[in-house]
Amino acid sequence: MTSSGGVDDGTGRTPRDGRAGRARRFMERDTGFEKSSFWLDGTLHVTWSPGEFREALPTLLGDDAAGLSPSAITRLVGVWQEEYAAWRKRSLEDRDYVYVWVDGVHFGVRLEDERLAALVVIGARPEGTKEVIALEDGYRESTESWLTLLRDLKARGMCAPVVAVGDGALGFWAAIREVFPETREQRCWVHKIANVLDKLPRSVQSKAKSVLHEAMNAPTLAECNKAMDGFIETYEAKYPKAHSWK
Repeated sequence: MTSSGGVDDGTGRTPRDGRAGRARRFMERDTGFEKSSFWLDGTLHVTWSPGEFREALPTLLGDDAAGLSPSAITRLVGVWQEEYAAWRKRSLEDRDYVYVWVDGVHFGVRLEDERLAALVVIGARPEGTKEVIALEDGYRESTESWLTLLRDLKARGMCAPVVAVGDGALGFWAAIREVFPETREQRCWVHKIANVLDKLPRSVQSKAKSVLHEAMNAPTLAECNKAMDGFIETYEAKYPKAHSWK
């Protein structure tokens, strides 16, 4: 279920407004809510009864939802579940993806002794349109979890993307080399910059971040390399751990 009250329109796009923030604040002040639910990028997963769910609906969907009965809530949840089930089985034969971005979103909910992660794949089509391709649960971003997801996408007609972008988690890279070996690999700038800044003292992080963003947003490879050379010249001698990414 999305914070806007429904599953996306089939492209993975959902409306963005202030309700997600209000719902998070609701969770933070309600211990019972915290134990029985978790957020995933604007999507709320709950293990409440309809009666418990009724209390939170105004926060999630607005004041007009306050009067929904438990039976109405049960019907709505059933509809949302059916929409999600259909979405995750849709054909991908008519879609080409130039880029895909992948990540594993971790949350505190545990089932037995296993900590779950939500595996997210977002794709960019040739005309520049971005859409959510997959949103599945997995186990600690393991290779097997990513293999299951990627094999399913391929079985539904998805062609190999030109470039895959992700963080340093090894499970995904091992999986995509097996399922889509022709796809080129690229480390995510956002994750990498965060890793580099973590190796620097706070006093220099702001300036270093500006230089790294200059490199990330450079219009040409030559300008990117120039910015990176300047970063290395400034910080390598004093903070060698910040350059373990080279």
